[in-house]
Amino acid sequence: MLTPYRGMVLVVRASGDPLALTDAIRKAIHSVDPQQAVSRVETMDQIVRASFAQRRLVLTLVGLFAGAALLLVALGIYGITASTVAQRTRELGIRVALGADARRVIGTVIGQPTRLIAAGLLLGLAGTWLLGRFARGLLYDVAPTDPLTLISVSLVLLGVGVVAGYVPARRATRVDPMVALRSE
Repeated sequence: MLTPYRGMVLVVRASGDPLALTDAIRKAIHSVDPQQAVSRVETMDQIVRASFAQRRLVLTLVGLFAGAALLLVALGIYGITASTVAQRTRELGIRVALGADARRVIGTVIGQPTRLIAAGLLLGLAGTWLLGRFARGLLYDVAPTDPLTLISVSLVLLGVGVVAGYVPARRATRVDPMVALRSE
């Protein structure tokens, strides 16, 4: 009598749908040993997918946390920039009242946070290029220096900086010049 061995694996190469051969494989196994149990039939794609399931879960969570971090950074940039520009509302209103071009004032206001964000992005991108090789082992099917990801995140942050400066600056340049002059 044959003693069953736990954990035995049979690998079959198929040219068509591998699951279509399940019954034929079971019959072939039972023709050799009728008491041999066939407990699980899986395709190689399913086995490979299952082997990467934990890594995929971890990377999905990392992606979600990265998205949340990007949102928090964007909100922080907007809040700080909007607050700084709002504190300068009187100054900007006086500039417009004294004849400064509103577009030039808005451009000046937008330029300040945009330069700071650009400097931060350059430092961050340099750090990404330098330290990206350490994250390479954690990533599957994407490079740590993926240009599409780096460019899109950079554009989002620059866009937030521009909007954060534009909205309050536009509001400040629309202040009635007489009100701005009287407030000082």
